[in-house]
Amino acid sequence: MRNTLLLLSLVSVFSCSQDSNQNVIKNESKFSSLLTKYKDISFDTLKVFSSDNTELETYKFKGVQLDSVDVLLLFPESIANLYGPGEVFAACFKFFLDSSRIALLTRVPSTYQSSSLQLFIFDRNSDSITNIIELAEMVGDAGDLYTKNSWVYKTIKGETQIFAWIQESHDNSIENENDTTIDVTNNYYLLSILKNRVDTINQSKEVLTKRFESLLK
Repeated sequence: MRNTLLLLSLVSVFSCSQDSNQNVIKNESKFSSLLTKYKDISFDTLKVFSSDNTELETYKFKGVQLDSVDVLLLFPESIANLYGPGEVFAACFKFFLDSSRIALLTRVPSTYQSSSLQLFIFDRNSDSITNIIELAEMVGDAGDLYTKNSWVYKTIKGETQIFAWIQESHDNSIENENDTTIDVTNNYYLLSILKNRVDTINQSKEVLTKRFESLLK
């Protein structure tokens, strides 16, 4: 139900201090213009969520639409070319992971609309995107609904972690109008963004539901 790009973003990688961006972003970087399109954001905990109408002005992650040159900086050409001119890529927010890496929260095309929110990690030292992590999504089709929400936060040690909640549901009345039940499955995982990699550090449903109970209400 979900396209190739979204699956790739879940399983692969392409290998913040609050300083002023103007001082730390290298002028000679090919990403300089692209970075200006992302709005700076600071937070203790940032909830990232999709929407069934991503173009509403009130939607927090509507963002600023990117052009084809921007998209080719974010993605390899082979992936960027999968999308037609009518599909929307949008720059939402940026924040520092550490002194050399900037997280770029970007809205990208999905099955029916640009509903996937992905975190692109830009490394100033290599002047490249090193990792892509999907944080949020919402896709519905014929009684099936897939949603992903994530919370991004800093640990007391300054490490960036991501708690993600994936919920899949199916309305059984689609097959049998007398069956009004809805099957629901919840899964959770915890990621840590380390210096050289992104690691899944926990997938225990019991542990994570207890630890993040306040977020899941």
